[in-house]
Amino acid sequence: MSRKKLNPLSANLVAFIYGLLPLGLIATVINGFLITFIHWNLVPHIISLIWLATLAVTSILRFLSYSLFLKSKKKTLIIWKNVLVAGIVVSGITWGAASVFMLFHDSLSHDVLIAFVLGGMCAGASASFAALRKAYLTFIIPVLVPSTIVFFSIRDPISITMGLMLILFSILIIFSAEANHKMIVSTFNLRFEKEDLITQLTEEKFLVSRSNKELQHEITRRETLEKELLAAHAGLEKKVLERTSELAEANEKLKASNSELSAFTHSVSHDLRSPLLSMDGLMIVLQEDFHDSLGEKGLKNLEVARKSIARMRELINDLLTLSKVGKIDLVRSVVNLSTISLEIIEDLKMKEPHRRVDVTIQSECFAECDPKLVRIAQENLLGNAWKFTQRTEKPHIEFGRKFIDNETVFYVSDNGVGFNMNMADRLFQPFQRLHSNSTFPGTGIGLTTVKRIIQRHGGKIWAESKPGNGATFYFTLQ
Repeated sequence: MSRKKLNPLSANLVAFIYGLLPLGLIATVINGFLITFIHWNLVPHIISLIWLATLAVTSILRFLSYSLFLKSKKKTLIIWKNVLVAGIVVSGITWGAASVFMLFHDSLSHDVLIAFVLGGMCAGASASFAALRKAYLTFIIPVLVPSTIVFFSIRDPISITMGLMLILFSILIIFSAEANHKMIVSTFNLRFEKEDLITQLTEEKFLVSRSNKELQHEITRRETLEKELLAAHAGLEKKVLERTSELAEANEKLKASNSELSAFTHSVSHDLRSPLLSMDGLMIVLQEDFHDSLGEKGLKNLEVARKSIARMRELINDLLTLSKVGKIDLVRSVVNLSTISLEIIEDLKMKEPHRRVDVTIQSECFAECDPKLVRIAQENLLGNAWKFTQRTEKPHIEFGRKFIDNETVFYVSDNGVGFNMNMADRLFQPFQRLHSNSTFPGTGIGLTTVKRIIQRHGGKIWAESKPGNGATFYFTLQ
């Protein structure tokens, strides 16, 4: 048996017709016996008996299919629809055959009776088979078409009139069946919608009930939490007051300590500067006045000492700058960073006039910032770019501005030695160097100072690089 299933509407329409089938079969059998009895003396007995037997066997088979349908658990299978339609077709053909051998005689009353019975069977079919369009059409057409043809073939006025009346009746009965079909389909659709609505309401009722229980549980839980929170809040307020008092005291101590440390740093830096200047001056005198006495080795040692003094002075200056950056007030104004960058590059060229560096400065790079602090930051960034391109064959330095994620970002890039990005977290830490001092001299404080300046402006700084492919430092100023 086919496993193909009907949709729910078609399945219910088939079941609806099967439900009306017994009543139609009873009418079929009764009308069949009446027609046979009335025409017994007008139609050869053998033809009448064959026709009646065919009608009876068809009715029995259709009743058997009805019984099996009721017992079957597979009422949605399309086979039952096909069996139903097949039985209706055979029944329609059988009734249509009656008009062929029962209308060719001279009894007008018998002809009218045949037409009346066939019309009545079609009227019944328009109601009982209306659920399926295929069902009522496959019954009405085989029943009425043969009798209509027979009436027209007789060619007397009454028979032609009867044929015309059958055509009109056929049209009317088909319209009636179609109206019944639409009404039945609409009724079932309404029932499905009602069932769906009931199911939906039942589910929603269950969901509402469950939500109410969950809500009640949540209310209880929140009430408990609220009580615990109030108790915790009271304890927290007490602790906050205690901690606030402790923090205020610690902050005052920290301010005093920072002030003392700053004063100490400034004092030590200045105190160290004076002896260094004296030592450097003394070494200059030794170089000039005792040049011949010192000899080549002595002069070389003096030069090494002077370089160490110069490096110490540079370190002290960087420490003073780092200390100053954190103390001075931030005074913002609209500053042209392009102009500052050009001035710094010119200073670098004057210090090393023998170097040929290709420099690109984007014009009109304005920012609202502290000009003094930003100059210190740019001096460090551009100075690093100048320093780390000194071994590059065709050095190039660039300063500019771009927009990243709707934010103005300034950058300083070069094509120098670069650095390994795995070590990038060390860049802005004090005294951390990624290159040896003998290769690229420096104190390791410059980028720390730059980061502090950028942070004081509410911005951020980061770098990107590959060893041997230069580096790019990005920063923002809020």
